[in-house]
Amino acid sequence: MRKLILLTLMLAGCATVGHKDLQFVGGSKANGVVTLALAYGSGQQAQWSWAQGQQVADTRCQGWGYKSASRFDNGQEFCSWSGEILCFERQVTVQYQCVN
Repeated sequence: MRKLILLTLMLAGCATVGHKDLQFVGGSKANGVVTLALAYGSGQQAQWSWAQGQQVADTRCQGWGYKSASRFDNGQEFCSWSGEILCFERQVTVQYQCVN
């Protein structure tokens, strides 16, 4: 029965998720760092817009008194929820530096 449940979860996770928005999850006004993230099921293929993430980061930085935001990298992906064998949820985090 346990194997059937795991197999069902694996097959359910193979679907494409479609578009996901990057959301503000943290940062530091003093250091001018903004962290955005999104989560999706393992085996799914999330798609996101760098332009949407840039807009969220720019808005946060401008609210802190900076001119705009500059993305550090293409993000870090990791397993944010796992079982004994499988990863059930993956998370992508992207950091931006606020600039003047």
